[in-house]
Amino acid sequence: VVAGRAAAVLWRLPEYRLHRVELAVPRSSPARTCDRYDVSRLAHLTPDLVTSVAGIPVLRLAPVLFQLAAFEHPDKMVRLLSNVGRRSPGTIHECHRLLPLLARSGRTGVTTMRTVLAKCRPNTRWLASNLESRFERILGWFREPPLTRQVDVGGHDWLGRVDYADLEVKALFEVQSDEYHSSPADVIADERRREALLAAGWRAVEFIEEDWIWHDPRRAWRVVHETRRRLREGR
Repeated sequence: VVAGRAAAVLWRLPEYRLHRVELAVPRSSPARTCDRYDVSRLAHLTPDLVTSVAGIPVLRLAPVLFQLAAFEHPDKMVRLLSNVGRRSPGTIHECHRLLPLLARSGRTGVTTMRTVLAKCRPNTRWLASNLESRFERILGWFREPPLTRQVDVGGHDWLGRVDYADLEVKALFEVQSDEYHSSPADVIADERRREALLAAGWRAVEFIEEDWIWHDPRRAWRVVHETRRRLREGR
């Protein structure tokens, strides 16, 4: 079955391109590596770990992630699992289920996946976009305490889900992509949303613009930092 980076391409994981076919076979198989493809032998290549994509036999996504973890940086694996978690939360459950099984077989990548899965729990609220991922990295650069992600808000009525919140000081922060928040109608809708959230009891609703996140990260951080400081001081 197709495995490794070639399987990542079939599963449409970001950042992967097909350079060489990689196959997985049972450990007892006599198949050998040749010029056309690479072969890895797996101790646990059971039918429940195999499926097909576009009619091609391939490892299921969870074991593929363990294979990728053997050579990828943990930060990249967190990004990959975040991407997978948004599309298929069940795959994260499957990774947690496979962890003790693959750890017993000494599979490479287990150490990295154990670290990554400690951060990516089945009930994790996943990042919605690369823009939010960069925003969180910016807060980390400036050692700003993390915000709570994807919070349902409202008063008597549900008003929607906001990108980030500081629940202690009752502040909300929305990451504004140019695609959905740049037209005059979008601006009016955002201001109405802000008014409704303030009326529902939140003390501050701040918008973080996409241009700041990509080109002026200090400004994006400063909005969060100064809003928190102002509210803690009772202003």
